[in-house]
Amino acid sequence: MRYLILVGLLLLSCKSMDWGDRDEAETTKIVAQSNTAKFKFDEKVINVLDVFKFDLNQFVAENFVPHFKRILKKHFKDKESDHKLLSELPFYKTLLQYFPESVLSRVRYVAVHGFPTMGELMVQAGTDRARLASFGVHIENDVWIFRPSAITLGDLIYIEKKDLHDIPTFFHECVHVLQYDKYGVDGFMRVYIDSVFAGVEYKEIPFEMTAFYLQEKFQNGAIFNAHDFVRQTNF
Repeated sequence: MRYLILVGLLLLSCKSMDWGDRDEAETTKIVAQSNTAKFKFDEKVINVLDVFKFDLNQFVAENFVPHFKRILKKHFKDKESDHKLLSELPFYKTLLQYFPESVLSRVRYVAVHGFPTMGELMVQAGTDRARLASFGVHIENDVWIFRPSAITLGDLIYIEKKDLHDIPTFFHECVHVLQYDKYGVDGFMRVYIDSVFAGVEYKEIPFEMTAFYLQEKFQNGAIFNAHDFVRQTNF
């Protein structure tokens, strides 16, 4: 079965390194790793679909994606007045070394307390638990009970209050902003939620693999252009 087709989809004056400044061998290796990850991901999804004889794409598109934004806003009692600009954070200039100002200048964040698990979000979205269980998906298990410290939706970052000074977390979420820009909100969420349905481990979800890879490089002190990396790899 063919998996998802995404159509056209989902500082101060610190100068970022151009993609061309990166060592050519390293660039080739990174792209190859990304392609390998995609093939592994596709194979996992196909295997699950073959077992359950169930079109996850259609189910997710009809039963979850349309409600996700509404559910998040409702859960956090989200109001526009609570949104703050990323540029107000003291480490904004550090992030500008990795992300274009045209991107970061529109990113907002909301400090929240207490994230729902993926399973809780599914229930709030009105998902039929019995129907899911009939296809072997139990939202009490594994990634469904994972409770994140941040969730990004488009260019809006929901982050735990206790993590407001955690630069790596903000860096990670800004990578997701780039991915949303590339695939669109619906495209990003369909790949992400389909991955969860397919039993893909949290850190092996394609978008997370890229975000964690770049986060690790950031924490190791490397300087690179995150925008170019996301643009030139699959996820």
